[in-house]
Amino acid sequence: MKARSTTSMRLAGLILAVCALPVLGAGISVTDIGNFGPTGLDIRVRPDRWVEITGVQEGSPAAGKFEAGQLISTINGHGIPDDGLGPQVHLARRITEAEATDGILRFQVHAEPEADPAEVVLEIPVLGAFSETWPVDCEKTRRIVRQKADAIARLAETSRDGLTGHNLTNALAILFLLSTGEAQDLEVVRGIYARRMEDFDDVYTGPHSWHNGYQGIAVAEYYLRTGDETVIPLINAIAESARRFQVHGGWTHWARGVNPQYVAGGLMNPAGTQILTFLLLARQTEATVDEDTLLSALRYFYRFAGHGSNPYGDHRPEGGYGSNNGKSEMLAVAMHIASQAAEGGEVYAMARDKNAQTPLYSTRHMLQGHTGGGLGAVWHGVAVAHMMEQRPELYRHRKDSIQWFYELSRRHDGLFGICGGQRYDQVSYGHGMGLALTAPRRTLQITGAPRSPHARAFRLPARIWGREADLAFFDLEGGEPYGARELLPEAERDGIPDLDEAGLERMAYHPEHVYRELAAGAIRDQGHHRLIERLLRSEDPRARQTGCLAINHFEPWNMRASRGLQSRLSMRSEHFTAEMFEALMDMISDPEQAWWNVNHALLALPAASTEQVASRLDDLLPWLEHAEWWLVEAAALGLGPAMRDAEAMARILPPLVDALADMEHARPRSTIVNWVIPRATGDADEEVQRAVSMASLEVYRRFVSVPDPEEGVDHSGITSVALHSILNAILRRDEETALAGARASVARIGDLRTRELNLVVDSLVDAAERMSGAAQREIGRILREHYRSAVVGDDPVALRARIESGRDVRTMNKLLQIDRMAGLPVGWQLLGVSPAGEQIVWRASFEPAEERPRDAQQRYREVELPDRLEGWYRPDYDPAAHGWVRDVVETDGTAPNSPVHTRRWRQELLPEAGEVIFTRTAFELDDLDAVMFRVTAFTRQGYDIYLNGHRIARQTGRSRTWQPRVHVFDDNMRQHLRVGTNVVAARSFLQYFRGREGNLEIYVEALPAFPEVE
Repeated sequence: MKARSTTSMRLAGLILAVCALPVLGAGISVTDIGNFGPTGLDIRVRPDRWVEITGVQEGSPAAGKFEAGQLISTINGHGIPDDGLGPQVHLARRITEAEATDGILRFQVHAEPEADPAEVVLEIPVLGAFSETWPVDCEKTRRIVRQKADAIARLAETSRDGLTGHNLTNALAILFLLSTGEAQDLEVVRGIYARRMEDFDDVYTGPHSWHNGYQGIAVAEYYLRTGDETVIPLINAIAESARRFQVHGGWTHWARGVNPQYVAGGLMNPAGTQILTFLLLARQTEATVDEDTLLSALRYFYRFAGHGSNPYGDHRPEGGYGSNNGKSEMLAVAMHIASQAAEGGEVYAMARDKNAQTPLYSTRHMLQGHTGGGLGAVWHGVAVAHMMEQRPELYRHRKDSIQWFYELSRRHDGLFGICGGQRYDQVSYGHGMGLALTAPRRTLQITGAPRSPHARAFRLPARIWGREADLAFFDLEGGEPYGARELLPEAERDGIPDLDEAGLERMAYHPEHVYRELAAGAIRDQGHHRLIERLLRSEDPRARQTGCLAINHFEPWNMRASRGLQSRLSMRSEHFTAEMFEALMDMISDPEQAWWNVNHALLALPAASTEQVASRLDDLLPWLEHAEWWLVEAAALGLGPAMRDAEAMARILPPLVDALADMEHARPRSTIVNWVIPRATGDADEEVQRAVSMASLEVYRRFVSVPDPEEGVDHSGITSVALHSILNAILRRDEETALAGARASVARIGDLRTRELNLVVDSLVDAAERMSGAAQREIGRILREHYRSAVVGDDPVALRARIESGRDVRTMNKLLQIDRMAGLPVGWQLLGVSPAGEQIVWRASFEPAEERPRDAQQRYREVELPDRLEGWYRPDYDPAAHGWVRDVVETDGTAPNSPVHTRRWRQELLPEAGEVIFTRTAFELDDLDAVMFRVTAFTRQGYDIYLNGHRIARQTGRSRTWQPRVHVFDDNMRQHLRVGTNVVAARSFLQYFRGREGNLEIYVEALPAFPEVE
């Protein structure tokens, strides 16, 4: 007890220090607060710390007293000081203080900063002070909950759908009403479902995963509270939708089809996790739940627990600081319901606690997430309530650290928004915010209510994924060297980069994945190689994982590399020791080792030598046959160093081909065929290259198309993306292999969606561009005979009309490319090329006097020109007389149509080049009979293009790549073209992201005739 008391005192003493670390970002820039608690004001905080009124809500205490645009200097004598606190904290304090005393807020209001202030007094209801244990045993919390419940009850009477609509936000409102535990709120919910079930249509539930998950949880909670059998048809309908539209254990956004290129696998876990929770709840009702669907989902999501954050899609768990959209907290809730199983629930209770503890370490990152972190705020409070008894100090620290968040989110009418939640900061999503206040009441199954008397018993596998050793990652305490936590989470985390070797070794045993990630990075950066060896031999699986991460740490989204097979977060191979290799192999070959550690050990192996990996193939090859695709992908990567050796490759390829041909998941296959194998074998001898080519073709021919189910989500995208990915890898190999792949692709056209058909056409065209004449014509023939009809589509007459009107230039160009590949004399003709195949280009540059930050991304702007550049765009301007540099460019008569080309802007021509760059060229026209003209610009920054002194194109935004930006201004160009000499001139800007760099190329082309489309 004494130790706990000391820790509590330390937390109390440091709580303000934590708040001094801004919650929503460092420093004060323009901070859009939005709703200012129950005042009815909408505000933002300017960089000069004035509070600006951006709106006044009708019917609020502020109505009629304030106007948008007014500035506030102080509230009850307090401004926004520059003390390191986020402005939200100071603003929330004014609400808290007023509600605890007299409800009076005195504003000093200015029309502008220099104007004298006028005092405006605003009164808000007195609710009392928060208790030290809030939201438990807190009268203020009770009053806030009552106000919110009454406001939602009014919506059930007055809103358009009476909260009966099948959507996410209505479900949040229902869950909040159920969470109060009060009879009057239950009656409101009973009325909502009575109205909904009067004319219930099970088709209406649809395939929308977001709505189904939340609505499913709400209706299942209602049934388990009441035993009301009238809602069983709704539960059945949602459960059936979950069965029909499940993919690989998870769910997509809206079940319209699977696109594996979206969110690393096509699945959307922020939606799918709720469906798992629903299925586990529904399994306890009288509804019908497909067992295979439930177990598949349980396996899919359970494997994320304890390994970092529940990710967005079907890839490895994410690291990082925040819980990102509340996905980890959602998983904690799902695991809690799984823990209610009559048999097998113990492991899921451990997974629940592990995921519920994670947000206790991330108070500064609670609003992070893709598309905004608003929904995550709903689930934080639900999950952390499960840790009230197990982690009381951490729980209290989190609740007090973010008290400001709930004060500012409250509205004057009793409803909530989500302060800082971006597009989710509205009352519809805010319905769920009150769950953070009611979760400790434990009135819902998801917040820890006692088992419902209406619940059926159910059973789950005792451990659905991994080995016994994997359970170590659920441990809430750190390993023995870590010991008791001495600092607050944020301060402890921030101090990791500055720790010495002993401190880093201690942090390597931390209970939280993200802290071990940071420790691993510091160990690697500081060169503690002997420490890595000790960690790899530790008895604690978490320390062994830290050692693996210190060697090589791949990012789960895309397995990005920077040095061959190693990630950008990897140690250099010269520091990789024989002891490290043996320790990794001992993990990989240990039949009792945690799968999660085998995964990381395999991912660390690219630091090893060819000889080392080739000597242990017997221990590595079996992992290519594993049912978990993480381990298959990791095994391929770990085998990478041995792929340079012909003898080793002869053993690797057969099981690797089997794995790739049979694998349903498109993402790991793409990683292996398009990244691992090319990098592993790039410098291998001809024998290995030939073997890889033959194996690639075999995979393509043998790949088993993923069948579409009889009903439900369209799976064809998995097959299409896989085939395109494999073919791309084949086409990038030698010419003979690429031709064989092009021929083989004809047999699989029927397996491709329209989108992938067009991508295959692009891939074949790109491959042909790199080939010799005969091979290029062969691919052109294949394209014309087998793919051209797919490009044309079902309505060639309509396509012709779109082409000739300039409305479908993309398809027109694709058809022209195909015809040119086949040897037909058609296509765009580059203007301004001499009979010798040369183009004369003039270039100039200067450094403007106007200052511009060197790191500014958008560099386009108007600048004052020196005298020598006045009229630079006019046709009568003489570039030679004004110091321009003449450049002779050799060309094949065509403009480059890909960013992959030798840039013709040569920096050495202008060694003193400034930020603004210019180019000019001339071309002759005998007539204007072409059917279309176009101009193409190669530059990353904005530009202006002039034709014969007239501006015909302007682009002010930058391009993130060297991809050409094409303008087809046929009418605009044609009115300025003339028979004889024409001059095109352009201006653009250099950029300074990684030193000075820039490019400006302009090409003018004519099209003699449109392509045939019949």
